[in-house]
Amino acid sequence: MNTEETNVDVEDAQTISVEQKDALDAAQVAVDADATEADVSEADLDQEEQEKQPMTAGGDRPAVAPPEVREEVGAEKNGSVKLKVLDEAEEKFTGLNKEELLRVAGTPGWVRTRWALLLVFWLGWLGMLVGAVLILLQAPGCRELPATSWWNEGPLYQIGNIQAFTDLHNLKGLEQKMNSLSQLKVKGLVVGPIHVAPPDEAISLRFEEISPDAGNLDQFKGVIQAARRKGISVVLDLTPNYQGSSGPWFSSNSVTNVAERLKSALVFWLNEGVDGIQLSGVEQLANMVPSLWADIRAIIHNGMDKDPKRVLLGITESSSAENVSALLSSTGVDLLIYNVLTSGDPEPTRFAETIQHLYSNHSQTKLAWSVGGRVEGHLASLVKKAHVKLYQLLLLTLPGTPIFSYGDEIGLMDGDSKFPKMLWDFEEELNGTLQ
Repeated sequence: MNTEETNVDVEDAQTISVEQKDALDAAQVAVDADATEADVSEADLDQEEQEKQPMTAGGDRPAVAPPEVREEVGAEKNGSVKLKVLDEAEEKFTGLNKEELLRVAGTPGWVRTRWALLLVFWLGWLGMLVGAVLILLQAPGCRELPATSWWNEGPLYQIGNIQAFTDLHNLKGLEQKMNSLSQLKVKGLVVGPIHVAPPDEAISLRFEEISPDAGNLDQFKGVIQAARRKGISVVLDLTPNYQGSSGPWFSSNSVTNVAERLKSALVFWLNEGVDGIQLSGVEQLANMVPSLWADIRAIIHNGMDKDPKRVLLGITESSSAENVSALLSSTGVDLLIYNVLTSGDPEPTRFAETIQHLYSNHSQTKLAWSVGGRVEGHLASLVKKAHVKLYQLLLLTLPGTPIFSYGDEIGLMDGDSKFPKMLWDFEEELNGTLQ
């Protein structure tokens, strides 16, 4: 082998050695790149795990890489930049602090806005006030309430038979029961008739004399005084023929004579202190002797300026709403007692129409409501047992004056007579009655 060939071989060997070294260097670079990429991936995983960990104040808090390192890591890997997106729960608006609020509130814009809103508020308030005043001024005035008297302020209590009302069977017993009557809140007592009147004998009629069965004049004065102390007025029933069967005025021929005698009796009893008079069959007297009826009304109403005022109560047998309405207008009585709630067709609609007819044509100060009386009997005997309390409620709520008979408040029923004995001691007398 010559020298030239030897040099070529050496050069080839050197060339091979250089190529092998370059290959080794390239392999080493690839290994280093893979290691770097693995380190970057591991760093990214560590960074994500650290973000998921809660922030604590203790020493276990994971270390956070400085911004330079994070920027370098994020910048690597194909030149992309890694961005962190915060969750909505982490995005909390803290608002303005006190200093910032005060600084903003003092700006001219907000000052003008506040003054404008304040002005709008007060202008609106004044506008509503003016509107309310105008509505009140232009609204129609309320209808004036009618003038009322004592008989419009509470119920009236009828005692048609003194003997059946008390154990003493006379007016003295009535005086002793005044406390019980006061507890019922009645405004007036309608007593009697108690005068001497033999049945169907006009010639024996004596208006000014109290029947011995009922008591005497002194006892009646005691009743008036006891009632006045309790704020209760006393009305005397002076129906002439209250025990007979030929009508309250005996007969048509005796009406004029009896009415003339009644006028002097009215003066007598009004001087004794009664607060009113009750008469039955007022339509007969008003139609047959209108002049005498006018005199009777004038006598009773002569002291209307006194306190308490005197009342004229009339009783009619008519149950028609039209007839009752006509009598209220023609007779001029202060109250008219009629039987429209139990007579005729018991349909509730008929009662409603009757009540509406009377109320629409007359002031409620002229209306009186009752179920039963001296002739008809007690309320509990005229209606169903289950309806007794309903009728009591109806009488107390209708527009007008309610009128009850003695014993209606306890559901007293008629027996052999329309004047059953009043029950005061329920534990003894009621048990005996049931037996």
